[in-house]
Amino acid sequence: MLTVRVRSMRKIQTLEWTIGMVNASDEHMEKAFELAQEALDNDEVPVGCVFTYRGKQIGCGRNRVNCTKDPTTHAEMVALRSMEEENPNIKELSER
Repeated sequence: MLTVRVRSMRKIQTLEWTIGMVNASDEHMEKAFELAQEALDNDEVPVGCVFTYRGKQIGCGRNRVNCTKDPTTHAEMVALRSMEEENPNIKELSER
């Protein structure tokens, strides 16, 4: 099991849920590779990240450290931020 904690800058709260580790589908791995290629094409370290929940993509991102000059924009952090933006009720996932 993997526990993920996200702290939002817009909302002062910590979201927490536990996700079972499962084998990633080819579709999600392909998306991660596409994001890594996009990062490489933009002079970034080629890393892409896709978070899924019950087989559905809930967040993704790629490295953006060089273009943003922000050391917190690694692929995983970008994916966590997109997960929160795309799923405003994400806290409810942990309650199911």
